[in-house]
Amino acid sequence: MKKETRKKKLCILGTAWSCKDAPFKDPDYDFWGVAHCLMLPQIEKMDAVFEVHLKTIWEKEVDPRTNKPIIHNANPGAIKTYLHEVDGDIPTSVRFPREELIEKYKKYIPESDYFYATNSIVWMILLGIDMGYEAIDLYGVHLECDQEWAFERPCVEFWMGFASGRGIKINVSSAADVCRESHMYGYAEVETQRKKIVSRIEGFAARLNDMNRQRTLMVQQLMNMEGEMRLTPEQREEMITKQGELIKSEQGIIAEKGKEGYNQVVLNKITEGIKKLNAEIYDLDKKINAVNGAKEDSEYFLKQLNA
Repeated sequence: MKKETRKKKLCILGTAWSCKDAPFKDPDYDFWGVAHCLMLPQIEKMDAVFEVHLKTIWEKEVDPRTNKPIIHNANPGAIKTYLHEVDGDIPTSVRFPREELIEKYKKYIPESDYFYATNSIVWMILLGIDMGYEAIDLYGVHLECDQEWAFERPCVEFWMGFASGRGIKINVSSAADVCRESHMYGYAEVETQRKKIVSRIEGFAARLNDMNRQRTLMVQQLMNMEGEMRLTPEQREEMITKQGELIKSEQGIIAEKGKEGYNQVVLNKITEGIKKLNAEIYDLDKKINAVNGAKEDSEYFLKQLNA
């Protein structure tokens, strides 16, 4: 693969709360993030964003503020965007070199039907290794949820170990469990466990704050959509007429279908939007409940430890 201009060090960003602690002021770092990092104000900058899922998946990951796929947020900042293929709607998009990485690094893992890469972070680590960074840091990459620690974290740890074996200095936020454990097997110290649990509780609290803020935005959008449902055809025509050039296509629908016909088109679209948003809020509520449960379990365990 063509070697690109880069800094000495690479910081890979996830969406967990420790992303805010990344070394954004250090000029020696390039910063790469997953797509959802584009939604987080605490991430001060990114040089590249990675969306390694199929387009049929990421185009459904919508920013409720813009009603466009989250990855489109890379456009205003001209952030280099790695996708499966170049996308004409995203001017900064480039093809992620998956096949080249597999061919080059498959010899280092056991033979299998599938290459050992279980999440986006792994693909970013591999590209960072291949580009020759002297150091790779992980911030906002905690991998604490059930499916994450069960099969995603071991893969990240394997390739971080591989990077270390190649002389690349690795660093992971102290808030994360990646490449760490709460105690030394056979030599456990209560204080070490206590500190780890306190850090985990703080992380759960930060995640809950982020998810509740996201839920507030989604509920507000839902209220706006429900309010628009109650508009009369005349009110809706007046509203879009005031918007001028932005909605000429909608004025064309009115001319073709009439006010009532246009009104039905809009109502159908809003109904679908409300249905989708309600499903997203339902899924988010399940995640909030799960994190709340994990936080409560950790708090209970800490109470027992302090007893």
